[in-house]
Amino acid sequence: MMLAPDPAVPHRDDLLDGRRVAELLSGRLLDERVTACERRFAKYRVGDGLRVVYRVAVDGVERHVAARGFPAGAGAAAYRRALTAAVP
Repeated sequence: MMLAPDPAVPHRDDLLDGRRVAELLSGRLLDERVTACERRFAKYRVGDGLRVVYRVAVDGVERHVAARGFPAGAGAAAYRRALTAAVP
């Protein structure tokens, strides 16, 4: 399914693509290679933001990974709020 471009959430398509998320996690955030990456949940509001949850397998261990996309300028404040509730 193709969605119209949304300038408020420019990385929306990357965050919705499990193969792209696996590449990003494998290359930037993890030393190990992601062997599976399945989108389990997505909530998208045009012009407002995107929430996505993936089930990710790394070396046979499965975890859930959450990501958010924000309109320009909202990311820094949202990141600071998220730090207070984040769990390892």
